[in-house]
Amino acid sequence: MINALKKQVLYIKFFYFLIFFGPGFLFPLLSVYLHDGVGLTSAQIGTVMSIGPIVSVLFQPVWGIVADRTQNPRLVLTLALVGSAAAGMFYSFGDTFGRMMIATVMMFIPLCALTPISDSVTVSFANANKLNYGSFRLWGAAAYACASFLAGKMAEKYGFSVIFYAYTVSLLLAALLSLSLPNDRQTEQIKLKTGLSGLFRDSKFVLFLAATFLTFGPMDANNTYLGLFLQHIGGTVAGVGLAWFLIAMAEVPFMKFAGVLTGKYGTLPIAAVAMIISGLRYILYAFSPPIEIVYASTIAQGFSFGLFVTASLQYVQEIAPKEMRHTAVAVFSAVAYGIGNWFFTLLGGIVLDSFSIFAMYLFFGIVTGAGLILFFAIHRFEKMTTRKKREGATEGIPRM
Repeated sequence: MINALKKQVLYIKFFYFLIFFGPGFLFPLLSVYLHDGVGLTSAQIGTVMSIGPIVSVLFQPVWGIVADRTQNPRLVLTLALVGSAAAGMFYSFGDTFGRMMIATVMMFIPLCALTPISDSVTVSFANANKLNYGSFRLWGAAAYACASFLAGKMAEKYGFSVIFYAYTVSLLLAALLSLSLPNDRQTEQIKLKTGLSGLFRDSKFVLFLAATFLTFGPMDANNTYLGLFLQHIGGTVAGVGLAWFLIAMAEVPFMKFAGVLTGKYGTLPIAAVAMIISGLRYILYAFSPPIEIVYASTIAQGFSFGLFVTASLQYVQEIAPKEMRHTAVAVFSAVAYGIGNWFFTLLGGIVLDSFSIFAMYLFFGIVTGAGLILFFAIHRFEKMTTRKKREGATEGIPRM
């Protein structure tokens, strides 16, 4: 017999596999579909792809607040998954710029709830049972890798419609499984207005949001344009799928050991190292490297994302009040994956149309460097705060 804890662990791992398998089939090829299948321009693609982050900015905090106020994140996840699956099928019928804009809004309203609430529930479960969050999240990375590889092959053979079918079926299965997840109910309650104002009065939290805006934003925008970049330097649709397979598979080992690394060196230093690697890769792309080098460099993206997403989420959980964790993670996700994604996806499309895709990657590299400066500022601020606390504690010790 498998005991209750092992069952929950298996459920959560398979749940992560499903909620990333569907998007792994869809999003790596979405910009290619909009270009080749629908016939949109680069600027239109940037606009459509930036709508999702805007919706996330508006609705992710709402989903987090609903989960905190209802104390039933499992039900919120189930409803969001069903809505996301239905929207995926509707998306496949879009054939004009206007329809794709509407379909994107409908897709992202429920979709933006999945990652922050799933991560918040899982981190709480992992901490309560002395488990490693990365050991759960890596199943999502592995699923994304398998799906993106299969998507490229199957889209070339059967057409783009297959990516929408796989997305819908995967999320419906996840909706069924979500009913068996742990329900992270907090025993402490807090007034919503007080909790939110407390979050935004925390200088570390606000500065961290600004830093993730400048670092996650280019990272997410790169995800949008990587397929176009690969085709621009001679890649195929199947080659795009292969690149995403390599990226996601590279995330797996780094997510596995991210907890060990952050425990030894701290969350902020690990996040900073990940962003240095990410920024250097963007600058490499700005100089039009051979496609073989680009495929090899995808390992660097797996490294940077695998470490950064784990370290960042852990840091938010560390500095947020226990009773506001779902909301704090949702706000963080809205800024990092939402505002940052929207802003740099839209601006990236404009730079691409006005100059070139190489200039766009140079811009991403410079912005990531600015974000790194903020990370170092936060790290320095924390060291100063810790030193002052130690000095204060020492002064309070009675002298013999």
